[in-house]
Amino acid sequence: MSSEHFEVHPEGIRELASEFRTAAEEIDSRVKGFAAQAGRIGTAFGLLGACTGVTSQYAEMLNHTDEGLVELAGLLRHSGAGLEHSAANYDAVESHTVSTMGGRA
Repeated sequence: MSSEHFEVHPEGIRELASEFRTAAEEIDSRVKGFAAQAGRIGTAFGLLGACTGVTSQYAEMLNHTDEGLVELAGLLRHSGAGLEHSAANYDAVESHTVSTMGGRA
């Protein structure tokens, strides 16, 4: 039976966590502008849109989209924090292993 090794690179995990945070910040900044711009529909759907409820359906869809993007940003932030925690745990295990084995990791 061959021995397989598991290797983790905490710095790579931290880089991914940073990318998640950056993506969350970008979504946050763009969502505000998106909602403001997309909400300015005026008479885009005309009188027919108002009569058939298209305008209110659009507003509802816009609200759901906005909420979804905010949730996505939160998920990215939460996942980034989890990755940071995992990287710290891997570092702690490595440090403990090195100290326990007398510097032979």
